[in-house]
Parts: sequence; structure tokens; C-alpha cells
Amino acid sequence: LRRSCARDLRKSGKRQFEVQEGQFLVSKIDARNGAFGVIPPEGDGAIITGNFWAYDVDETRVDARLLQLFTASDAFIDFCRRASPGATNRRYLQEPAFLEQTVRMPAELRQQQSVAQQLLHLRALSSSQCSRACRAVTDGVAARTGHRPQSCGTGGWRAGRDAGVLAEGRGPGSED
Repeated sequence: LRRSCARDLRKSGKRQFEVQEGQFLVSKIDARNGAFGVIPPEGDGAIITGNFWAYDVDETRVDARLLQLFTASDAFIDFCRRASPGATNRRYLQEPAFLEQTVRMPAELRQQQSVAQQLLHLRALSSSQCSRACRAVTDGVAARTGHRPQSCGTGGWRAGRDAGVLAEGRGPGSED
């Protein structure tokens, strides 16, 4: 990710910026509560304030679907919490701390695409299909890494929760 040089609009004395489709947007106020995502086509040209950061996604290096899935994971929420120090409810995400966090992902784009496709496929399955597929995926992850994602059980597959494990390159078909 690279911080975007969004157009500074300066309306009414406030700094406002125009974002583009495909950019990754983060709220420095509520990132630890899940306020982030990729700008959809209908958001192209939207205006944001300085309380948001927009990053360009280099889609030759990062699969946007996997980025979207990873940012829905508990791992990413924890990532944001670590970069939001303080003891009160007004804990702002600190950009230097946020950017210092490391995310392990498969280096090859095709591997990222494969992981994203697996997660999207699992998300679309019925509950019983999901449980069987979930066990197969988590068994594969456990066999390769010694780590068993907490994705199976009565709730079945939780693609958001375990996207972090798979996106970090510890999933089936990834290189450690």
C-alpha cells in the first residue's frame, strides 16, 4: 500500500480530499472498530476529511479481494488496535505505528488470488457444506504450519476471522 496523494479540496477551512475507486480507506478514529475498506466503483470521487487516510493499492503486488477479506479479519482489527495507543475511547490510529506493522502474505499474486478464491468459495457454501470444507482447509493449514485456525465449530467457517491466517501465507498452497 502507498499513501495516496489525494486532491486537497480545502472547503470551509477544513481539509477535504477526493478518493478514487480501488483505494484502501482507513478511519484514524475508528479503525480499531472496523472502519476501513476498499472504495467501490460508486464511491469514486467521494470526499473525505483529514480523519481518513487513503492508500493506493498496487494490484500487481496485492490481490484486492484478499486485502478486503484480510481487513475483515480479527488479525487486522488487532493490527489496528496495536497502532491505536491510549487508555480512553479517543484512541486515534497512529500512522507511523500502523505502517510499521508487518503483514505476511504469499509473495506471488497467483497464490494470493488462490487464497482469496478459496475464502470466497467457503463463504458461499451452505452451513453443512461449510463445516466439511472448513475442516478440510483447517486440517491442511494445521498440517503445513502446526497452527489450527479457530474457524470450525458450531458457527462453521468465519471467513473474516480466518482470512488473517490464510492471508499471512499460512494457508493451503502457500510457501512459509
